[in-house]
Amino acid sequence: QVSPPLREREQAAFFSGRGGEAPGYGKIEVFPERRSLRSEWIHVCLTEGKNREIRNFLCWYGYQVLHLIRLSFGPFELGKIAPGEIVDFSGRAGEAGVRWVNWTRAE
Repeated sequence: QVSPPLREREQAAFFSGRGGEAPGYGKIEVFPERRSLRSEWIHVCLTEGKNREIRNFLCWYGYQVLHLIRLSFGPFELGKIAPGEIVDFSGRAGEAGVRWVNWTRAE
């Protein structure tokens, strides 16, 4: 969720897939979700980096991030994981083609 709602000029750039034009950022895709008078929910796809890059990227355009919810990372969809909950993805990692380097499973 960002505040204020996206301006027309950023909507045109973000929603066309050209949103990653801020200096120092990889490709960032932005899709509209829902809009109110004071804020807007958008779906942001970051191909590399961390959540703070989403905050920094939107700040560069003059927006404040009010809520940031991670939906997935790499090939993993997070689903309905509660705050503080730990989920073992190691079984699904192999199926997704992820290789763990210098990693051993704790017994």
